[in-house]
Amino acid sequence: MSREGTLPAERARFYACEMIQGLKALHEAKITHGNLKPDNILFNTFGHVVISGFGSNTKTLPSSPSTTGETTKSMLYQAPEQLLGWSHDTHVDCWSFGEVLFTMLFGCVSAEGCFIHHGWLIA
Repeated sequence: MSREGTLPAERARFYACEMIQGLKALHEAKITHGNLKPDNILFNTFGHVVISGFGSNTKTLPSSPSTTGETTKSMLYQAPEQLLGWSHDTHVDCWSFGEVLFTMLFGCVSAEGCFIHHGWLIA
């Protein structure tokens, strides 16, 4: 996915629908992705979504000396129960999907202090 800027609403909707279909298939197979983020959303030669990054999930917390920039970036898309080390299931992918959709539409992550107030994007 694009690393900068936003996507037009129609394109974001198309990609969101494809991500939902992919997540539905994973969840029906009892698979939790656990690390859904823009870097793990790829596109095939026909322009369709391919969900990747199944082996890169980490549980490193921000205060850990081994935390890298990539781990920190992943954490911006993780559900609170993951960050707190609580048990979790496929619902964490729903949280991450919402964060990815927000990023597609507004070009930022809500956890970075970017939010909407009365229809205006405030960063």
